[in-house]
Amino acid sequence: MFPIGFNPTLEIRREQVFFIRIFRGTLISTFTWFAAFYYRLLLMLQQSKLENEYLKQKNLQAQLSSLRQQISPHFLFNSLNTLSTLSHEEPVKEYILKMSEVYRYVLHYQEQTEVQVQEELNFIHSYIYILESRFEEGLKINIRINPDHLNRKILPFALQLLIENAIKHNSMSYRTPLTIDIYDLNGKMVVENDVRPRTTMDRPSGTGLHNLSQRYQLAAGKDILITRDALKFKVEIPFLL
Repeated sequence: MFPIGFNPTLEIRREQVFFIRIFRGTLISTFTWFAAFYYRLLLMLQQSKLENEYLKQKNLQAQLSSLRQQISPHFLFNSLNTLSTLSHEEPVKEYILKMSEVYRYVLHYQEQTEVQVQEELNFIHSYIYILESRFEEGLKINIRINPDHLNRKILPFALQLLIENAIKHNSMSYRTPLTIDIYDLNGKMVVENDVRPRTTMDRPSGTGLHNLSQRYQLAAGKDILITRDALKFKVEIPFLL
């Protein structure tokens, strides 16, 4: 016999609601715990990546410091100037002068993160003089830059690296000179060269272009654009400002 007023069906429903609430609370607690655990794991992984990147940068800085200590840059620069005064041949004096200008730029901008296009081009003209003294008629470099963009900024040595890359991977001769064009287009600097792969050379590693891309990612959150077809190889680098 059930007590007067006792409703078995209602009591069963109450127990069902009670157990449902317990199950729901347990499920929510478990989900919350797993979400917190997963979030904490992500933070730990991110922290580990940052620490590894920090160690890599410190190791790279140590290596660069060691290389710089092997020879005094200012000693070499002053030696070039002295050598220029000792020479009496104008072509030799001019060559040494351009070498000094290149080295002065390296000393000034080796730790900088940006440079005006005009400054980079001044350096490039001296660098081109040295290259043309070496390759003579086998190399043709044309520069066409809108004067309005000369005060814009790019990464130091970006143009030099791209010129060097073109020379490294392509053949040239007096009859078929390698042509490199440097110009600005749609808010970017462009370095474009003929595709004329060397017949005897190691497989390209792409390290130089990869490093340039990483430098742009770190400095401005931007990337370079590389395009190639059977005739032309082109690299576009964005202006920083």
